[in-house]
Amino acid sequence: MTTARHPQTVKVFDMRNQTAELAVDLIESLFGKSTLMRTVHC
Repeated sequence: MTTARHPQTVKVFDMRNQTAELAVDLIESLFGKSTLMRTVHC
């Protein structure tokens, strides 16, 4: 059974997503996109 989320809860999640995207954009602009890329060392 699925439960409907309260509309205000959805707004909070949307705001968090926007904040995270802004943070990523800021870091990319300051340090370059390669800073955020993960590399796997084997």
